[in-house]
Amino acid sequence: MIISSIKLINFRNYINEEISLLPGINYIYGENGQGKSNLLEGINYLSCLHSFRIRDDDKLIRDGEDNFLIDCQIQNSIKNNLRVEYNENKKRFYLNNKILYQNILHKNPFKTMIFYPNQVTLWSGIASERRGFFDEEISKISPMYSYHLKTYNNLLKQRNNILKDNFNENLFEVLSYQMGLSSDYLIKKRIEYLKKINFYLPTIFQSLLDKNKTIKIEYNSFLSKDKSEEHFLINKEKEIILKHTYEGPHNDDFICLYQNKNIKEYGSQGENRLAVIALKLTAIKVLKEETNEEPVILLDDVLSELDVDKKDKLIDYLKKENQIIITSTNKPENENGIQIKKGKVI
Repeated sequence: MIISSIKLINFRNYINEEISLLPGINYIYGENGQGKSNLLEGINYLSCLHSFRIRDDDKLIRDGEDNFLIDCQIQNSIKNNLRVEYNENKKRFYLNNKILYQNILHKNPFKTMIFYPNQVTLWSGIASERRGFFDEEISKISPMYSYHLKTYNNLLKQRNNILKDNFNENLFEVLSYQMGLSSDYLIKKRIEYLKKINFYLPTIFQSLLDKNKTIKIEYNSFLSKDKSEEHFLINKEKEIILKHTYEGPHNDDFICLYQNKNIKEYGSQGENRLAVIALKLTAIKVLKEETNEEPVILLDDVLSELDVDKKDKLIDYLKKENQIIITSTNKPENENGIQIKKGKVI
């Protein structure tokens, strides 16, 4: 899978710009604040329909405008056109001029993996960021996971509403039962996915670190041996007092163990960064094995944070990928590049 061209209209600082890209490594360079990261943000948005930098899509609209459009041509065994239109707080995703409504993440043939400087906080930051990463990666592989995740979140909202006000015993039990079904499915799929990740992760991590260090990901679930439904009902009295559902897949966590210790507490910033990079490289490998799809790799100023040795190891590892797009403030030596200035190719 490669992206051959992308057009950005009223997206961030881009007015109306079309950029052509090639297979292999593409270097995007220019001074800070010119639109390099905005370009990668637009490419990644086409894959997952959200920004990796902010939550509010309105802030992606160019100042003075009320909408944005991203259009691109992708190429694998066949050519496809993807388009996202956003206006009036609504986004519409088109595949070959046909709008998609459900299971977009799975139906979308365009997949990306984005690496960016703030990702170092994945392990050291809040649990919701880790859940979000794993939920998105599993959803790329399994449409049923995406379905149960959406179902669970909708039921959770209803359940919390009746815990806050106008408690209804019968409705509470019905919601707990339905939540339990989706909860058990989510937990099962998360455990299965981690088995695949942990099979490849140590080798990939050691290839970057060049040291014989152990690493694995553990799933810290609220559920031990009971079914989710039983657990939800057991907590009823406590949750009526707290007025919310305090345990469930929505509060579970993923822990990275480095040398059998939590990397969040014992790992250096450099080790945390490499652990995130290795995780994402492993997720790429699992995605390719499960779907036969080749994601486009996006590196947003990541190389500047690595020493020369680790930078070379990462580039060598990525060279076998179909397409890599790298941003940098420096013009690449002995390589062609695309210079961006004020949202335009020059």
